[in-house]
Amino acid sequence: MVLWRPDQAFQEILRRVWLLMISQDAKDRESCYRNEITLLEISEKAYTGEDSGIRVSTRLVFCDDQRLIRRFEIEPWGGGYAFQIQEEQELSCEMAVKSYGLDAICAGLQEELRSGYPMNGILTGCQERLLAVTKILEGLR
Repeated sequence: MVLWRPDQAFQEILRRVWLLMISQDAKDRESCYRNEITLLEISEKAYTGEDSGIRVSTRLVFCDDQRLIRRFEIEPWGGGYAFQIQEEQELSCEMAVKSYGLDAICAGLQEELRSGYPMNGILTGCQERLLAVTKILEGLR
């Protein structure tokens, strides 16, 4: 039995996620855009008025170029302000696991895959094809 360190396990998970990303998204996007999956998001709102404030968020994202990035953003909401501050830092798997924990990252990844990569539609399509093939085979008997 091979025991992996959490960062090694995370690296293997990302390798498999990357394969899913490139197979799912190649047909649906333009090549000039970087595709990414948000693995974790921590966001807070600070009120500056009754209906306005500033949102501060940190995201851990995995990009289709196989980079893991921590993105820090500050942006206003309400009140008509129009600015955004964004900073990115590339992380290793080890740094990400130490910063956020493997369990939290995997929970975020699971949620993202459920919402962004709807397997139910793929499964339904496969079931329909399987039913059609079954009918053809029955007709050949």
